[in-house]
Amino acid sequence: MNFRNLTIIIAAMGFAASVPVFGSNGSESGGGADDYQMDHDGAWFLGARTIRTCFVMSSDFGPTPEAVTESIQRSFQVWRDYFTEKGVSIGGNEGDGGFVPAIPGLSTKMTVLPSCDGSEDLKFYLGVEDDLVRQYRILFR
Repeated sequence: MNFRNLTIIIAAMGFAASVPVFGSNGSESGGGADDYQMDHDGAWFLGARTIRTCFVMSSDFGPTPEAVTESIQRSFQVWRDYFTEKGVSIGGNEGDGGFVPAIPGLSTKMTVLPSCDGSEDLKFYLGVEDDLVRQYRILFR
């Protein structure tokens, strides 16, 4: 094969690769899932660490602090039981160092701190709000 033929083949391949292909059944989209980062905006805590929770409540909220602590602990147990029942893997995987990414798994271990000190991962507001809550509440009116 001479240089001229090789140049024509390479140019044709480049042109073919740049032309959009239209299928009769529509297009395909990952919906952004291929750019998803596991540690951003998840509804669940990832990894094997213990989730540090706390709560603040108004004096007239109703239940005692002990009852609230018990309720929070029970709610996490309900989720652990649900994951087990549905076969949801909470252990994650190590990945293969290449194509299969490491997935840290869901954390279901938790502790309720005696008070909120800024080190908590999850804070429950019971009959009270602070500036942060007020800032986001206006987005949902």
